Amino acid sequence: MLATYQQHFLMLLRAQAFCVKYNIPLSLLQEYPQLIVAFNLILNKIQAAKSINETDITHFATNKEILQKVMFDLVYKYQRRARVFARNIPDNNLYASLKHPISYISNNADDVVADKSEEIKNIMKNNLLKLLNIENSMILEMEAAITAYRAELLSPKIAIEARKSLGTDPIPDLLKEADLYKIDIDDLVHSYLPDNAQEWDDTTIIGKPTGVRHQSAILHITDALTGVVLANATCTATNGIDTFVEKSSRSGWVRFYNLETDNYTFTLERKSNITVTLTNIGVDDIKLVKLEVKLQKIQPSTPPTE
Repeated sequence: MLATYQQHFLMLLRAQAFCVKYNIPLSLLQEYPQLIVAFNLILNKIQAAKSINETDITHFATNKEILQKVMFDLVYKYQRRARVFARNIPDNNLYASLKHPISYISNNADDVVADKSEEIKNIMKNNLLKLLNIENSMILEMEAAITAYRAELLSPKIAIEARKSLGTDPIPDLLKEADLYKIDIDDLVHSYLPDNAQEWDDTTIIGKPTGVRHQSAILHITDALTGVVLANATCTATNGIDTFVEKSSRSGWVRFYNLETDNYTFTLERKSNITVTLTNIGVDDIKLVKLEVKLQKIQPSTPPTE
């Protein structure tokens, strides 16, 4: 699984673990049982697809080790031969550059191993007139081994990218499908379990733990008359310097993250509803701001009577 896939999948697994942790309160919700079954099924499909990709990568890793050994053995064989000749000529720098055995680079990253092997090969190539026991055919032999090793380093990525381009890698679509269920669970958590919403938000960040968003303010948008939750309301938060815009979810929630400590003005706008503005709302890092906002419908104008 490529790095971007892996981070995304790990986030979904953390979301699944959250659901297990809070299974009792979540399972009491009417919408939840079918939702979590579908979510778990998609994660199982991703795991199966991931295993297929990793089997291929294991195969490539074996080939890489074989080609690395071929490259090492070849370069080191000619390096030792060149070193014997270099030791007996006045050019001390040449001997010093060939002194360390190639094996000392084996703990480096794969691309560094290839670079170092090529560096040693080039020292011999550039000193053929001095190293009379090294021939051009040996240089070509080493170059072929290094080229084969470099090509193998790209094999896993090329294979998986090829599947993506041909549409035969199912993981991207499965991740998108899993995200749809995760969004529904997100709405349920924020709607029914607001005390656990911060934990959920921190859990479901791709790339965590390197990046954690701090939830600063949440607003719940409903119809003033019926109490029905209102989706697609545009909420603007500004402290006069910075401005942030978010839309309400299907369950009427709006969430703002990482707001600087300051007083903010929140403006709620929605088609067919009267705009609401909330001023001087204090935001800081200590306490989460929670606002219930009720929007009134715009009443149709009555034509004047004669």
